[in-house]
This record gives sequence, structure tokens and C-alpha cells, in this order.
Amino acid sequence: MTGLRVLVAAQAVSLAGSGINAAAVAYLVTVRSGVPALGLVQGIPLVATVVCAPWIGVLVDRHDARRALVAASTVLAALTALMLHYGAWWYALVLAVRTPWEVALSGSLARLLPAAAARAAVPVAKASGTMSLTGRLATAAGVAAGPFLAGTLGPAVFVADAATFAATAVAFHALCLPAQATATRTGAGVTRQFHEGLRYLHGRPLALYTAALYTVAGVAWGAKDTLYVAYVDERLGLPAQVWAGPYGAAALVGETAAAALIASGRLGRPERIPAVATGAVLLLGGCLLTAAVTTSPPVAFAAKVLEGAATNVVGVLAVTFVSLLAAERMRGRMKTLLTTANRVSLGAAKGALPALAGARGVHTAYAAAGAAVLAGVALAALLPRRRPAPP
Repeated sequence: MTGLRVLVAAQAVSLAGSGINAAAVAYLVTVRSGVPALGLVQGIPLVATVVCAPWIGVLVDRHDARRALVAASTVLAALTALMLHYGAWWYALVLAVRTPWEVALSGSLARLLPAAAARAAVPVAKASGTMSLTGRLATAAGVAAGPFLAGTLGPAVFVADAATFAATAVAFHALCLPAQATATRTGAGVTRQFHEGLRYLHGRPLALYTAALYTVAGVAWGAKDTLYVAYVDERLGLPAQVWAGPYGAAALVGETAAAALIASGRLGRPERIPAVATGAVLLLGGCLLTAAVTTSPPVAFAAKVLEGAATNVVGVLAVTFVSLLAAERMRGRMKTLLTTANRVSLGAAKGALPALAGARGVHTAYAAAGAAVLAGVALAALLPRRRPAPP
């Protein structure tokens, strides 16, 4: 297999394992400990991501990325197997410890993908879209299988889940890429390199603008994760236990279609990415406002499909433009800076929107999220544009 095929296949297996893990945790904790405990289990790793991700990006840039992929996958396999022992607090701890390794895995993939794409004579944006498409499908398969496996196997599901990361480690170990794509050791300190990454991003206004769009999109993703069940019940008047799943899955239809479009290469020319990402975030805001005002199930489901498409477009293209097209020595930092900024807005939305929905109704929460997204695009447009060339 070529390097690109190995990356695509290994990432798909890893994301399938992540999907199984997330769904199995949600099922087991909800059934055994209740929804408040699930909020704790999901919230602590989010905080860990914000705290550690920028520094992990520096370490990713300092070391051989292929070896980092092998090490991260191996450690994730071991940590996942530890979840055989059930406990809400134990799960929160293990997931928090997993976070740096998941960030390292993601950042190392960002460093290696351009080299793999070049070796396969595939444009970077097209390769990124292909990875997104296979990753979305693999994640969906994992999420779909997770509750069934957890209900059948109990915590033993995590032993099977650990096997996916072990298989990923083996695949990454077999990966062959040019040496210059996998080693940028430096004697500079971690803090100095972190600030170097910030200066690098700040000095490229179009990249900074695209990163701001990715951050703004986190508000929409927070709404997507927290409001959909209440929305189906309160606004659409449909039984949530029957329709919440299909409503949430409607976004996956749009995500998959968008990923296929990006993989075709039709959206990915570097000079077009900031403009296309802007349109995608504006569409996200419009979909949220549509959800705020409509009580029609067909309209709501159609908006959900568009929301999913816009989500994938801004996600894939922002990462492509800011991290994958950056200098090779900076890709780990650019990817993890994006992750950190997005998780901050995502966490803020997850904290504020459910409380607003409880106090003022779910339609108010959607309206506030939509307004925040549109205002965020306007604020991002005020960033300086003194150097229009892409990074």
C-alpha cells in the first residue's frame, strides 16, 4: 500500500475505534450512573484538550511523526483496555489521560499527510477530503455499533475497541515516507516553539482568518451536540426516542456528501479555501436560525442536512489551509492550535446553550447560537489582511 492509502486506512480504523469508545461510554455511563455523570465524564477530557493541545503540537513538531503515530496508537490501545473496569470517575480519568495521545495522533497525521499526498501525486486538499470521507463513515459505523456492543458485552467492549488502536499501530509502523517528512528535531525550548507557532499564525492573516472561522464553527457544533433531542421533542412535536436519532443522522448525510465533494477536488484549490469556508460558516449560522423559527419537520431535516455539509466543509478546509499547507516544521502546532481554539468555543456553547434552552426554550438557544455564529464571521472579517498569500 502507498503511504497515502496507509494513512487513510489506518485513520479510518482509529476513528471507528474512537466512535465505538464514545458511544459505548455514553451508553454505559447513562445506563449505570445517569446523565449528570455522563456530563462529567465528557466534560473533563474537553478541559484536558484545551489545556494540553497547544503544547502537544510543539512536541509533535519536534519528533519523528511516524514514530509518534505508532506510540500514540499503542498507548491508546493500552488505555482503552483499562476501561474494562467500570466507574464513572475512572472513565473520566482514563479519557483525560487519553486526550494528549489523541491530540498527538491527530497532529502527527497532519504533519505526514502532505508528504503522503505528494508521493501519491494527489492534491493535499483532495487527500484531506478523502480522509474526511472515510473518517466520517468509519466514525459513523463505530457510533452505530458502540451501543449494541456495549449493551451486549458490557465494559468488555473496550477490549475489542483497544484492538482497533493496536491494528492502527501496526499499520503506522509499516508506513514508509521520505525522511525529511518525518523529523524536525530542534534544540529550542518548548515554550519558545509554542510562541513561534503563534507568531507564525499571526503573521499569515488569511490563515488567521480561516482559524477564526473554525473557532466560530465550534458554537454551531456545540448546539448540534446538546440541543437536538430537546428540539425534536419541543419544537417539532415528534417523539424524541424515535426521531432524535434520525434527526441527528441527517447531518451525517450532509457531512458525507460534502466530504465526497471535497475529495473530488472541486472545492480545494488553496486560493478558494477562505472564501468557501466563509460561505460554509454563514450557512451554519443560517441553519441554526432556521431551526430557531421552524416547527416543520421537513424543513428542519433539510436544514440539518445542510448543517452537516457546512460543518464538514469548514472543518476540512480550515484544517487544510491552516495546518496542512503550512511549513512542514509548523504543521503539528497549527493543527493543535486550531483544535484548542475550536474546543474553547465548543465547550462554551455546550455550557451555555442547554442552560439557555432550559430557561428560555430551545428555539431561543438556537437563535442565540445562530446570531453568535454570524457575529463571529463579522468579527473575523475585521482581522488584518496585510499579507494575502496563503501559508
